[in-house]
Amino acid sequence: MGYAFAEPPVFPPGQGFQYSNTNTVLLGLVVEKVGGQKLPDYIRVHILVPLGMDHTSFPTTNAFPEPHAQGYTTTTASGAETTATDWDPSWAWAAGAMISTLQDMHIWAPALATGKLLAPEMQKQRLQTLSIPGQPQRDGYGFGDLQSRRLDRSQRQRARL
Repeated sequence: MGYAFAEPPVFPPGQGFQYSNTNTVLLGLVVEKVGGQKLPDYIRVHILVPLGMDHTSFPTTNAFPEPHAQGYTTTTASGAETTATDWDPSWAWAAGAMISTLQDMHIWAPALATGKLLAPEMQKQRLQTLSIPGQPQRDGYGFGDLQSRRLDRSQRQRARL
């Protein structure tokens, strides 16, 4: 975090928007502090196990589960394409280190959209949309809102059980 905080803010809070992984890393640190567990353990105990997501992991090394797709990138010093399959996914930590299967993503999407693991009041707060200065006003929470609209009432009821 020292790297992120060494620079001055780009704009005052609430006065703009700029994508950064810093917020997600900060959230991971908060989860560890409040939850009293390392982030991979907390996610496993409080999300993956309750949802039955048996094929999702939060790697802390460069080990990939088998089988896995091959990945390629042009994000190299020369811009040339190279294989990125064995790059260490743990570098992103809370900002994107998790590895999952399509089967587990079919579990995750409805759980996220319906707030299955959240208290109703927390889900209500999560779905509140904030205005972003300089950006068009969005109706709803994006992916989570879109998914919840697609789920009919009986699907939402089953997802809560």
